[in-house]
Amino acid sequence: MENLLESLYSGIVNVRDWDIFCHELARVLNADSALILSMNPQTNEKKFAASFGHSKGNQEKLLKFLPNDDPRINLAKTHYDTPHSFSISESDTIDNKLLSLSQIHKEFFFPNSIEHHLVIGITIDHGEDLFIIVERKWGKEAFQVEDKNILDSIKEHCGRAVKLQ
Repeated sequence: MENLLESLYSGIVNVRDWDIFCHELARVLNADSALILSMNPQTNEKKFAASFGHSKGNQEKLLKFLPNDDPRINLAKTHYDTPHSFSISESDTIDNKLLSLSQIHKEFFFPNSIEHHLVIGITIDHGEDLFIIVERKWGKEAFQVEDKNILDSIKEHCGRAVKLQ
């Protein structure tokens, strides 16, 4: 956890590089990818995005869905500050069904074998929201309560880091 926070503050404050934090977050949560998206909630326009585990081409494909056509983001926007998990194979909840039926799942997640998702929305101020999305591929264990707790424990630090930036 200490390394995660160190990568957050050193990456943001010193070099303005969220990719460093994405890499460390993916390592801590045993994830295949991590994406951070900052957006203006009034216009739904992204301010910046960074990722680990996604090529720049894949990141651009993802961003065409964010935030308007991504059920994960839409849920995080209505329930800020609470980590949410989605698992495509466990379609017993409304949220998982929405994700498995979505265009982003058909065009991006399914072809890239992404099954498990953990997402949190953080309100920075009236002009900025931050979303952190962590993903695991098929065959890996779904995110657990401990993973949600890790994400929950860093939300205040992430908000502080964005304000410092």
